[in-house]
Amino acid sequence: MLIFCDDGETGIGNLLYTDGNANGSHPTPGKDGSYGINGSGVGAFYSRKYFGSTYTELFFSMFVRLGSNTDSRILTWYSDATELGSIRWKSSNKHFEIYTSTGTLQATGTVTQQEVTAGGSWFNLNIRVYLHDSSGVIEVRHEGSASADVTWTGDTLPSGTTMNGALLGNFAGNTGHWYDDFWVNDISGAQNNSWPGVLRSSTQFPTGKSATNDSWIADSGTNKWDRIDEQPYSAADYVYSQTAGHKQGFTYAAPVFVGTIVALVMNDVGVKVSQGSVKQGVRIASTDYASSTKALLTTIARGSVLQHYLELNPNTGVAWLTSENPESYLEKV
Repeated sequence: MLIFCDDGETGIGNLLYTDGNANGSHPTPGKDGSYGINGSGVGAFYSRKYFGSTYTELFFSMFVRLGSNTDSRILTWYSDATELGSIRWKSSNKHFEIYTSTGTLQATGTVTQQEVTAGGSWFNLNIRVYLHDSSGVIEVRHEGSASADVTWTGDTLPSGTTMNGALLGNFAGNTGHWYDDFWVNDISGAQNNSWPGVLRSSTQFPTGKSATNDSWIADSGTNKWDRIDEQPYSAADYVYSQTAGHKQGFTYAAPVFVGTIVALVMNDVGVKVSQGSVKQGVRIASTDYASSTKALLTTIARGSVLQHYLELNPNTGVAWLTSENPESYLEKV
């Protein structure tokens, strides 16, 4: 099951992450879209996400851009603030390495990955982390390979607990590295329960209002969709409602996907106006399908992005087709 993803397109740093200044403008476009995820930690600002539940096995997919010839952590996984292990890139041999929480090197890969300053570019990594006190497994796959570049089996559970978070990039020092299209799967559910593969994100913004509603209020003017269609996100433009049951729907341009769609992800930034909760949903074939209730914060801060994942089309119960173009909506509860 998909438990977290970030396409980098909010364009501002910390909304999706528990600790961080993650999404920022990039000197060149991200792998997809206009923005990437800043993997250069400076002091306390870095891109760590706590998932809200604990896991013994997770699969990650990400695009990485090594911006400088500097040793770097690529991914670190955690139990709260306790580091459990990491994947790193070694500048001297250009290889990927597996480390335990004690900083002990356990395995080194054979794939050579150059940084941008030496002719490298964006590349994809898939990483599996299985926690066990004797037969745990950590694997790294490079650029869509079905076999691992580097694998280590052993005590991957040094603190005797499960993981509930991960960090992209370094937590100290500016390395100039960037990420894009970050996906995290666990092993539950019928979809997205193993290796993600090379996943791409295609971000779409509202282009009009849908047939569901139009009962919310815009900060100015009469249109609703054009108050929230900007990139990067701006707190100056918004829609809101103070009435339970009000819905506001949005339409989108036809999808531009090629290949298999593994999930529809809805992202909204919300804060409390009055008592504050909303539902995120989609309208398909004249029927609305709402998420569970999402609590709102009182200010726009870390964690104020609301995410809802639909791995199957709720109207058909099967995988999404590239011909489908659902409308999204927000419902005040």
